[in-house]
Order: sequence, then structure tokens, then C-alpha cells
Amino acid sequence: MNVLVTGGAGFIGSHIVSKLVSLGHDVFVIDNFHTGSKDNLRHDIDKIKIFEGNVGKVGDFNLPKIDSIIHCGMYSSTPMYRKNPMLVSEVINDAIALFEFAKNNNSKVVIASSSSIYNSLPLPWKEDMQPLVTDLYTEARLGVERLAKLYHDWYGLNVVITRFFSVYGSREESKKNFANNISQFI
Repeated sequence: MNVLVTGGAGFIGSHIVSKLVSLGHDVFVIDNFHTGSKDNLRHDIDKIKIFEGNVGKVGDFNLPKIDSIIHCGMYSSTPMYRKNPMLVSEVINDAIALFEFAKNNNSKVVIASSSSIYNSLPLPWKEDMQPLVTDLYTEARLGVERLAKLYHDWYGLNVVITRFFSVYGSREESKKNFANNISQFI
């Protein structure tokens, strides 16, 4: 398959890229290198095609027919949003551009969301809980999830949302002070 990974030079995205390459897929990466690094892709650099820029420009890149999109290309740390609240609207606008691209190309989409949407809710957390917005990072993720649902309901877009819980490991160091606390302690 032709698979597009947004944020593919980032911590999680680069691991997804490596796995897809090992499975024999043709992989295309869009990344603005805000926290991602070409070094994260060094093992696969000759097997992939990289487009430098924001996800919202997906229609401007010379991409082939894309079968599936894995969307990791969203700003991924609460302090980023505190420093620049406008990131919420950028994430939302990028998601709309990506969903329009997917709709027009009949691409399947996987969204990398976050367990942060459960913050301030009583345990045990369940998928059917009504999330409470506790910060701008959470609002950006919830906004993308709600848009994904609308695109599914209105246009039949095939979308799956994953909510990651405290992911850490190799390659996260490229996020520097925005990395998960565990990685910063290590």
C-alpha cells in the first residue's frame, strides 16, 4: 500500500514509518520538523519519500494515490499550547485539510490522539465517558476526534482513533523539553 505518515519524523511517527517499511509498504512522510528529526528516519531514509511542511498543505505535495494515512502530525505537548494557544486552530485546520484529502482520495485514516482527554474524569476510564477539556492540548485532540466523527458520518470516511497512554522510548529525545517526563528523567 501507499501509506502517508504525518509527523513521520517524530518520536512515534518514525517508529510507525520503520514498521511500515519493514512490511514492504511505500511510505510517504509529511513533517514540519518542529520536534521531529531526519535522524529519526536515518534507517529508512533511502526507502521513503519526505515532504517538508505542515499537514495542512497536504494537497500541495505531489503525492501518489494514498491508500492509508496515519496522522501523528499534531503538536504533542501541553507546554507548546501554553506558549502558543494558536496551535489549537492550526491543528484543527490541518485536520480538516487532511480529512478533505482523504475524502477526495478515498484514503483510510488513523488518528493518533491522547489519553489526556480523560484528565479530571473518575477512574476507571471508559471510551464512552464525556471528556472534560482541561487544557488547550486536550481541546486540540478532542476537536480532531470530533471532526473525524463528522467526516465519517457525513462522507463515510473510514477513520480509526487511537488514544495513546504515556508512550516513551527511543527517539523521543528529539522532542527535547517537550518529551514525556519519563524520558526526561532518563
